Formats: sequence, structure tokens, C-alpha cells
Amino acid sequence: PRRRGNVALLYSYPSFRARIPKSNREMNSAPLTKDLAKYYAAAVAAGACVEIVRDDEILAGKLGEYPVAVFARCPRVSDGVLGKIGEYVAAGGALICDFDAFSRDDDTAKPLASPDFLRLTREGYTDAIAKVLFGGTSLVTSQRLSDGLAGVGVKAGSSVVLACDAQGGAAIVRSEFGKGRSYFIGREFPLPGLSGVLRALFKEVNCRRPLILSPRSPNEPLYVEPYIFASEGDCLIVLLNYGAQKEVDLELNRDCLPDGAEVFTDLRSGKADTARKYPGRL
Repeated sequence: PRRRGNVALLYSYPSFRARIPKSNREMNSAPLTKDLAKYYAAAVAAGACVEIVRDDEILAGKLGEYPVAVFARCPRVSDGVLGKIGEYVAAGGALICDFDAFSRDDDTAKPLASPDFLRLTREGYTDAIAKVLFGGTSLVTSQRLSDGLAGVGVKAGSSVVLACDAQGGAAIVRSEFGKGRSYFIGREFPLPGLSGVLRALFKEVNCRRPLILSPRSPNEPLYVEPYIFASEGDCLIVLLNYGAQKEVDLELNRDCLPDGAEVFTDLRSGKADTARKYPGRL
């Protein structure tokens, strides 16, 4: 059986159902799906093993199986989901969300106040492109494909501001809630910048990766997705090479692999050894 990923990403059926395409062109281009897919790709490029979850699975308690949960392009969620998310964070989970997550009532479409676990106030959306300073790096924001928005003003209150724009406005905010914490990404970023943000946040919450993949070229984005199938000490690791990287270094984190997995065989070469690091080609 396939081992679970370490990061959950919500596919919000209520949010997708509520969006009515204005033309056949918009329907065929699927901008909302592309906006969500960017978060999936950014998380994969940041080294996460990502799994899609649905509202009904969250209501059934599945969210507790993941140390990190990402919520993007989900202004609406089903009744009861916000309560489950609050329980997840309070119990020690780490939540990462984009700037309009949980912002609309699913029945009336009226704006909602930010939920308690975010501990902040949204103050108005913007389509203006800006520069954001995060971790000593200057990032340029972008507009979403689905609605042209680039972010939202944030009143952080007692929360910790991790990134600001040139005017000092909060752009990324961390909030403590119970035993866990939430991260609010108040701006839209292009894929490389978003991947860097997620990588830093995953590291901050100690989201351990079963595999550490590193491109040989330091500035090359890495779009290689690992799948791990494991049973009774045996495991099969499949790498999907979306970005056509040719030279990567692979390191196995044995703390995240099945007990007894000591000898690893490269199925392409047939070579078997107990090494943890594998330089070479994909």
C-alpha cells in the first residue's frame, strides 16, 4: 500500500462549484484549477509528499493524519469543516492558507470574518503588484489567473509578521492557536517564489521529508514527486520527474521509512547497497 504523504492539500468542492465560467474560453482554460495546481507544484518543489483531501474527508477526521495542511483557493468550505480545522490546529497541526481562504459563507456567499485559528483581520483585496521581503529575500508578487487579485491587506494584531511589503504592510503572518500554529500567506507569488516560501514554512514546523532531492544546478527548480509504497519492511520508491531534471542527488531519511528497510536497490542499474545518498541521473 502507498504510504501517506506528509502534507494535505484541500480540493474545495464548494469553492469550485460556486465559480461559474463567463465563457467557453474561461471554462476550457480552467484558471481556478491552475491556481490550485500552482500550490500543489510549489509544495512538491519544496520537497513535500502531497495528498489531496476533500471536505468530506476532513469531516471524517482525516486531517489529523498529516503534520501540515495547506488550504488554497478555498474561500468556501462545507458546514462543519472550519470546526474540524480549528480542532486540528489546536491539537498541534500546522496550517498554511492563502489570502482568501475561509472568506465566504457557502450558502449566502456573504463575507466571513477570519476564523479564530488565524488570529488576524483581512482589510481589503488588491490587484497591485508589489515587492515583499521574506527571510532576507525580495519576492515580487503576481496576480491570480482566476480573478486577477494579488493579495489582501492584513491587520496582524498579536500575530507574528514574517514578511512585509515595501510600505510595511504584513504579507505573511504566523499565529499560535492551542498547541499548533497557522500561517497566512497574504500575497500571491509566482511558482518559484511560492515554493521558496513553502519550503521555509515546512522547515519551521519540522515537516520531515522521507526523501531529500537536490538538483545539481543550485538555481534549478526541482519538480520531482516521490511516491512511497511500503509493507512489512519492504518499500518501493517511485520518482515522477515532471521537470525533466537530469542530475539530482537523492538522500533517504530512514526515520521516515519502514522499519527494517536497510538495503536499497536501484531498479534501473540493479545495484544494491546500504548507502543513504545516491548521486546520479533520473
